Amino acid sequence: IKIKSKHLTTLILKALLKNRVNRVHWIELLEKPSKITSDSTFNKFLEKSFKDWLGSEEKNSPYEHNNTFPSKVIELLCSSVFLEAKLYHAQWIEIVDRRSCELQLDNSKWTSDDIDDIRKYAKADMQLWEKAFRHMDNIPSEVELDAKQMETTSDEFSRIFEYCLRCGLWFRHESPMQPRLLSLLGHTCTTLSKHKQLFSIKLCKFLSNNLQSIHDLVSSSSSTELKQSVASLDNVIQEYKQFSESLKRLCQMQRYLTDQDLPATLKVLVEDSSKWEHQSFVQVKKQYENDLSIFAKYKSSMDLILRLQQSVAFNIWKNSNDKCKTLNLPEIPFSIFERVFEESKR
Repeated sequence: IKIKSKHLTTLILKALLKNRVNRVHWIELLEKPSKITSDSTFNKFLEKSFKDWLGSEEKNSPYEHNNTFPSKVIELLCSSVFLEAKLYHAQWIEIVDRRSCELQLDNSKWTSDDIDDIRKYAKADMQLWEKAFRHMDNIPSEVELDAKQMETTSDEFSRIFEYCLRCGLWFRHESPMQPRLLSLLGHTCTTLSKHKQLFSIKLCKFLSNNLQSIHDLVSSSSSTELKQSVASLDNVIQEYKQFSESLKRLCQMQRYLTDQDLPATLKVLVEDSSKWEHQSFVQVKKQYENDLSIFAKYKSSMDLILRLQQSVAFNIWKNSNDKCKTLNLPEIPFSIFERVFEESKR
């Protein structure tokens, strides 16, 4: 009979934990188990169900599926009944401390419903809520400017942007954390816009791939100032994209250009481009600006050559190019390329 009773108790508790509606009654038992029985055996089963449900990894849970640890923590905190279940608070704290990393804001397990529940029910002055907020708060500090430590500073900026993108839900939903996140992003963008030398090549590369997503983070904000701070990145990143496209074109065309055609500075540009991730984009661009502006004049003709690489027309151009390499032409950048291109059109 005892075995059957234990089995039945396990089944009942499992059924109560199956979904949020049923868990309301389970939480009531946590607060006052004597509603069912004063039997100590039942209390042990109830305690085990609490530890298993909250403490077990979700994939190993014998209870409901698709309920994440952050959701469970917030569900309990939103229950005024659980806040009175003092006997289980120490166990809640123990489990939350052990799995604290899963509560950090940039954990992908957070849901919109979790954040909305926090907005509705959070009471920062209560011990359990305060404990949860402490574990959730892994918001980075603002970057300290140090142009002399370009690599470190650049990595810090990238780290903040990456963090903000991982916290996308928190940007879009009102919560106690949202103002600080918006402030961090706004300060980061404003700092960069005022100190453009801090845009490293690596940071520009990251932003060129993620700038629209960063704009999306503040799309629902009513702050014009915040949106302007994000928009202040646009011009530099647009310049970087143009620079990057020119560099790519130069690398593709290099094998077709003679040493006479290609200025020494642009040869250095190609050679160094794989080693400059932490250099200031503004400084690199300025260093090669004159030569790249000359190179840009041939953009259309070079793009045409690159598009025709697999065609018969390209072979005609290549033959003309090989002949002109032997000519003694004035040492003017891209003079041979220009002559070959014009001759190949005849």
